[in-house]
Amino acid sequence: MNIAFLFPPLKRKYATCGQNRQFQYFNEPFFAYPLMPARIATYLQNQGHKVDWIDCISNPNAKMDYTNYDKVYIEVKYPIAQEIYNMNIPNAVYYGDIENDPIDYNTLPWDIDRLLTQWWLYAYDNGNYRKLPGTYIQSAQDCRWGKCSFCSWGAKYRNYRVRDYKDVLGEVRYLKSLGVKEIMDDAGTFPYRGDTLAKFCEELPNITYNCNMRFGELGYTDYCRMKKAGFRMLLFGVESCNDETLKKINKGVICKEIIEGCMLASKAGLDVHLTVMYGYPWESQRDAENTLHTIYYLLTQGYASSVQATLVIPYPNTPLYKQALDYGWLLTQDLTKYDMSQPVLVTSYDPMEFAKRTYRIAFNPFFLWRKIRRIRTYDDIKFYYRTLKKVRGHLNSGKCLCSKLA
Repeated sequence: MNIAFLFPPLKRKYATCGQNRQFQYFNEPFFAYPLMPARIATYLQNQGHKVDWIDCISNPNAKMDYTNYDKVYIEVKYPIAQEIYNMNIPNAVYYGDIENDPIDYNTLPWDIDRLLTQWWLYAYDNGNYRKLPGTYIQSAQDCRWGKCSFCSWGAKYRNYRVRDYKDVLGEVRYLKSLGVKEIMDDAGTFPYRGDTLAKFCEELPNITYNCNMRFGELGYTDYCRMKKAGFRMLLFGVESCNDETLKKINKGVICKEIIEGCMLASKAGLDVHLTVMYGYPWESQRDAENTLHTIYYLLTQGYASSVQATLVIPYPNTPLYKQALDYGWLLTQDLTKYDMSQPVLVTSYDPMEFAKRTYRIAFNPFFLWRKIRRIRTYDDIKFYYRTLKKVRGHLNSGKCLCSKLA
């Protein structure tokens, strides 16, 4: 068959689906390499089908031509599902964050044809990369914990799968041959521990490597080993700095472990990137202040390097959404509004204002001084310049659009 993987142009310019656990609009270009669509496209091509990759969002020059295809695969997220359905694209196969997803992710191979999927389109406009070009990789699907009540991917990919570390290293070597300088491993949690972690670090080629991590999974010796091997940044999901909230969302950690984990990773020389959310229905403004002040402490003391602040948005496939229905916490069930631009849960304070206050630390003199002291190369200067543009765009926006403060 003739098959197209289509990312159609949407009403708002920077509306990206691929590799975003929750859909959101961006003020400036942000493109994450869409690993799951790339794996599906590669599998179909390996089955003998002719596959074309048409991304009208990351490539404005692409033509949305779908007339000559037997099937047109389109990734869907809840907030933009109706907009995509209204396009009435013939022979469309919808997959992603929707009910009755036709893809069997539990048996999907790991192979990716980077040329077919035009990896270079996603290699530059992404705040996770200090060195360019960069790309994403996936050592596991998705997170070994997989119990957080807000996580749509934990609910979607119920069978946790881990790749053989040698297979991952083989892909890393291939990416390096393409000219890739930095990698973001977007497994929900980097999976390797003990001897396997030691072997991975020992055999990792000379390339900058980043990954997602959970607090309490590794120790100081592990972090030192990773730093020596070429790891630069670890992304930790904080979510809240209130133990009662961490318990309610089934995070599996307490605030003390969050602080200790940041201290150990930063002591090893790694960049610690934190993600935090505001807008839990049961939290008071005082609770939100506690989270904000803890994040400020970690950043100004040098225990964390960057932060991303968003709103709590429960997708319909998550336990938190079901809980919100039961307790009457939902402000709306109109999923087009679940795009990070406004709260959808009842709160006693303004979570958007707290997200903005989190980003204002970019202008804290202690934070700035620590950043200046860490400048070593021209790549560092260019990285901070790109990041500052994104932070300014975020603060100047009237909506809570995701950004990254680095």
